[in-house]
Amino acid sequence: MTNRLELNWRLDGFVDEQRYYRSETPIDINNLPAPKAVLAGDVRMYTDSGIIPGDVYHVRVSSVKNEVEKPGDEIIIATNHYLYLPLTHNLKDFGKHNLTATSFGGAVIQNGCLYVPPGGYVELNTLGLSDFNINTGDFEFGVEVCLIPGGSGDYPSIFALGTNWGNGAVSMQYNPQRKFMGAFHGISTEVDAFSPINQIEDDLTFIKYKVRRVAGVVTTYADNVAGASINDSMPIDLTKNGVITIGAATWALSVTKSHSKIRNLYLKKI
Repeated sequence: MTNRLELNWRLDGFVDEQRYYRSETPIDINNLPAPKAVLAGDVRMYTDSGIIPGDVYHVRVSSVKNEVEKPGDEIIIATNHYLYLPLTHNLKDFGKHNLTATSFGGAVIQNGCLYVPPGGYVELNTLGLSDFNINTGDFEFGVEVCLIPGGSGDYPSIFALGTNWGNGAVSMQYNPQRKFMGAFHGISTEVDAFSPINQIEDDLTFIKYKVRRVAGVVTTYADNVAGASINDSMPIDLTKNGVITIGAATWALSVTKSHSKIRNLYLKKI
């Protein structure tokens, strides 16, 4: 089966041609790349073949009349993603379910990323969505993090799924030595998989963290460098109470302690 993206749109009036753009990064209307396709002025549908499942695409269609080009709004398409929060313009998810996040305690978007001060967090309600039960199968979740000096707490967390230590959950945390870890919380035990890179604490340095489970083995990565691996046999049910929390240090949401900037948070099946 060919992986493809089927698009249709509305355009009022007559134009000379239209141009279709697709990129894996945001498309700058002041510095447009070469179009993927040039279309006739009366076309209102297009099929883009060769899409790779699991990738994120930025798409625009522009109109050209009398040599003047007018780009349309950018659309973000996260293929095979159950959750994708670019955290640049708003708290709207571009994954499968188009969830909307709710911000608490001063967590705001600033300069293209989500700023989470101590005491702040963001929630997404996934209640009733079975896709967030990852007891079985392979998955990957990740985020880009800039850890700002001044954070507090022994284990300031960035990403918490499941929101219940005792019933099976996943979190991304820093240990007191500021190494990132993926923590997997079972009914009566917890196992941690550490990354190979210490997080730099400043206002500029983003590190891409991800955790992947493939064939029952969970591995952490920092900037695509593999760290520790563990065998994952405990239940991880993200639908226990239906909330994904970003920026929480504990599941007592009033006791959050992270102090960070976050962008491009996602969860996908692989």
